[in-house]
Amino acid sequence: MWAQKSPVVPEKLGEIASRVAARWTQSKGRDVTSLVKKIMDRPGDDKVLEKGISKYGKKVRAAIPKAHDAFESLLTDLGRIQSSLVDAGHDKISKHHAAKIQDEIGKAVSTVQVAASSLSRNLEKHAAEWDPED
Repeated sequence: MWAQKSPVVPEKLGEIASRVAARWTQSKGRDVTSLVKKIMDRPGDDKVLEKGISKYGKKVRAAIPKAHDAFESLLTDLGRIQSSLVDAGHDKISKHHAAKIQDEIGKAVSTVQVAASSLSRNLEKHAAEWDPED
C-alpha cells in the first residue's frame, strides 16, 4: 500500500539504497568522527570557497572607513551649500524661502546620517560573519 502512494520512482529507491549501502560499507570499521574529519579535510571547492569568503570579508572591512569618509565628505559639502543659502538678501525671503531650503537640506543631512550609520553597521556585521577577527 505504501509503495502505491509514494511519489518516489522505484529506480530512485535503488539509487538511494545503493548510496546508503556504499556509505555504510565505507564507514564499516571506522567511527563517525573519522568520517566527518575525512569529509571536512578534503581538498576542493569547500575550502576554496571558505577562503574566498574570508578574503571578501576582509575587503568589506577595509571598505568601511572609505564609506565613512565618503559620507563625511558629503555632509561637509551639504553644510557648505546650506551655509551659502542662509542669507537670501531680503528679510522676508530669508524668513520664508530660505527657511524652506534650510529645512530641505536639513532633511537631506539627516537622511545621509542615518544612511551612513546603517551602511557602516551592516558592512561591519557582514564582515564579522564572513571573516571573524581574531
